[in-house]
Amino acid sequence: LYDRALGRRKAGTSRDAADSAFRMARRILAGDEKVDVSHDALARFAWHHLDVDTAQNFMVQVNRRYAKQSTRNDKVCVVRAAVNECYKFNLISVVRREQLLDALYTTAPGRSHRRHRITDAEFDALMSSCLETGNAFARARNAAIVALFRTTGLRVSELVALDLADWNRREDTLTLRDTKNRDTHTLYLHPATKVLLISWLEVRGPQPGKLFHAASRPCEVAMLPTSIRFMLTSRCRAAGIEPFGTHDFRRTFATELLRLYDASLVSKLLNHRKLTSTLIYDMATDDEMRNAVGSIRLSARHTDGAA
Repeated sequence: LYDRALGRRKAGTSRDAADSAFRMARRILAGDEKVDVSHDALARFAWHHLDVDTAQNFMVQVNRRYAKQSTRNDKVCVVRAAVNECYKFNLISVVRREQLLDALYTTAPGRSHRRHRITDAEFDALMSSCLETGNAFARARNAAIVALFRTTGLRVSELVALDLADWNRREDTLTLRDTKNRDTHTLYLHPATKVLLISWLEVRGPQPGKLFHAASRPCEVAMLPTSIRFMLTSRCRAAGIEPFGTHDFRRTFATELLRLYDASLVSKLLNHRKLTSTLIYDMATDDEMRNAVGSIRLSARHTDGAA
C-alpha cells in the first residue's frame, strides 16, 4: 500500500517529499521518534488497521508539531493516500474510508485569513502595472501570464510547463499535459486572453519551446515558479495593492464561476476528480450568504404579527 501510494507521485522531488512525509507520519502515528521507518517497515505497516481515534490523535499531534498548514497537509495527505489504497484493495469499507478521511482533514478549521479573493479593482490595477512596467518583452509576457491565471484558474506549475505547441490557435485552447492528477486537461481561452497571448507571441517569436520563458534564457528553458511569484509580487506592489499568491487566481476563478454555473461544470474546468475539491475553493462572503438567505420568498401573510 505504501509503495502504491508513493508510486502515484511523480518520480523525483514530489516522490522524495512524499516518502519523507510518510516516514514522519509513521513516527507521529507511533508516538516514537525512533520507530523503524525503513522502506520495508513502511511497506509492512498495517495501514488498514488505522481507526478514527488514532487518526484524530494523529491530527492533534500534527497540529501541535507544525504551525504552517501546508506542512501539516504534507503529513496528512500521505496518510489519506494510504487510506484510499486500503479502500481500493477492499481492506476497509467505504464507510470506514469516509470516516477516516473526515478525521484526516487538510484544511484549517474556520475561515482562512491567508486565502484571498481578488477584486475587479485589484485585477485592473495589476494588469495596468503589467502593461506599463518593464521592457516590451516583460510587458507582453507578464500581461499574458496574469490574464491566463485570471481566466483559466490554472496552477503555476501547470503554467510553467506549457509549450507553445500546447496552444491550439484554431480551437482557442491550451492543453495541460503535466497536471496534478496526471490527467490531460483542456483550457478554453477567454477572447481577451487570446489577444494578449497573440501580442506576446509577436514578441516571443514562433520558435518551438516553452510558451513562457525568461528574457535571459532560451525558449527551451521553462520559467521557475519562484520567478512567476516574484513577478506577481513586484507588479502588485507597483500597482499599490497588497501582494497575493498565484493560487488566489484559482480560488477567485472557482468562486466567481460557482455563482453562475453548476458546480460539476466548474469542477471540470478546474480538472478536479471530486466535487468536494472544487467546493473547498468557494470563498463566499458574509454579504453573499446573507443576501442568499434574504432572497427566499416569504409572503406577507406569513409574517403578520411577527415582532
